[in-house]
Amino acid sequence: RPQPHTGYEYGDVSGQIKCGPHSYEMIGIIKKNSFNKGTKKDNATLIESHLLSTSGEGQEILRQFVEQGMTDTRAQVIAIIVPQYFDSGLKGTLRYLARISGKKVLFIGLDEISRLLEINSTIDMT
Repeated sequence: RPQPHTGYEYGDVSGQIKCGPHSYEMIGIIKKNSFNKGTKKDNATLIESHLLSTSGEGQEILRQFVEQGMTDTRAQVIAIIVPQYFDSGLKGTLRYLARISGKKVLFIGLDEISRLLEINSTIDMT
């Protein structure tokens, strides 16, 4: 569940990931689509626009990844959650930072968010 921003937050979202017999503590960094604010682009253009490290959201992800994710010893996995596709250069940079900090990185982009929404829409909550 998303958490409100505070002075020193433990990610925008946090939780435990179970993968086989292993459990990993995860923190997540959530950002909006970098092209939504102030643009008059159509949906097709928004969908095809990749998140770049040079965008404001890309720079903020890198900053949070370094300042919070890499230094926090409680988390083994850092999830990056954005409703758009990731630029391969940004993914490569984040994978490199994860490797030098001994963390794992998980990318949850447009396709994964769409699948999660589809799965949740089929669950009967009654």
